[in-house]
Amino acid sequence: MAVSTRQEKYPLVIFSHGMSASKKIYNSFLENLASQGYIVAAIDHTYFTFATVFPDRHVTLFKLGYKYFNTSAMIDYCNIVSEDMRFIINKFEQIGLGKKDNIFKDRIDTNKIGVFGHSFGGSASYNLCFTDKRVKAGIDIDGTTAFLPGSSKVNAPFLMIVTPEHTDTIKDSKLPLYKDIDLSYKKYLEKEKVSEEVFNEDTILKRKLYVDLKNTIARNGLLITIKGTKHMNFSDTGLYFPLVAKILGLTGDIDPEKAIEITNSCTLDFFDKYLKNKSGAALESSRNKYKETVLERLSN
Repeated sequence: MAVSTRQEKYPLVIFSHGMSASKKIYNSFLENLASQGYIVAAIDHTYFTFATVFPDRHVTLFKLGYKYFNTSAMIDYCNIVSEDMRFIINKFEQIGLGKKDNIFKDRIDTNKIGVFGHSFGGSASYNLCFTDKRVKAGIDIDGTTAFLPGSSKVNAPFLMIVTPEHTDTIKDSKLPLYKDIDLSYKKYLEKEKVSEEVFNEDTILKRKLYVDLKNTIARNGLLITIKGTKHMNFSDTGLYFPLVAKILGLTGDIDPEKAIEITNSCTLDFFDKYLKNKSGAALESSRNKYKETVLERLSN
């Protein structure tokens, strides 16, 4: 394998997968960017994938340290995953600066680094937009939010790509308190020994996270909603198992290939604008190019 000689150096983009998933179900996104002049590094986060295979054939499986996965746990895990991404940036930065021998030696533009991810990996990407000044652009694909920036300004331009259902949550932050949830969920919480007080405290924290996310998008970001999508439309799941994914409610009414095409178009246009200094006109025109796309700039 060799790096293309069309350019002297290429921007670097780091990808992070969703919780209990794997980088292997996102090849459509990764290959698209790699074919368009980006060096792309995708991570399998140990214990956060369904399985991680090491060079010595050692295998680790998905494992959570919390029995009840609440927002505080999500924040802890997001910090771990974002540190994985930061570690990879550090390593590639050394390679790009010629400090390590590798096929990418002296071929990485270390001033043009982007991050993106799906679901939980999107949350970690959001985190790095605030905490690592080397990151010049970040994309959260239908992820939750697990970072409280407070009054600090986002360091990097930010794009959120979501399902219609998720758009509503971002805009109004109206997550239900204990009194508003259905009986079956209350029984689950009782089984897990989660009290009404603990649940409500967790919901209030989650609401605050979404308020800050909305403010971030309003200040220095964009929100793109793709109509007809569900959470796993932002992966190759619908390409591999279209009927099963639809029956299980993992994917929506949109054609799986169309969902991938739109996501790839928006992702590429966004990174092209901020990592390759292109105009960004293609991103703005996505609402006209695809009838399924709604592009918005939110207000505080």
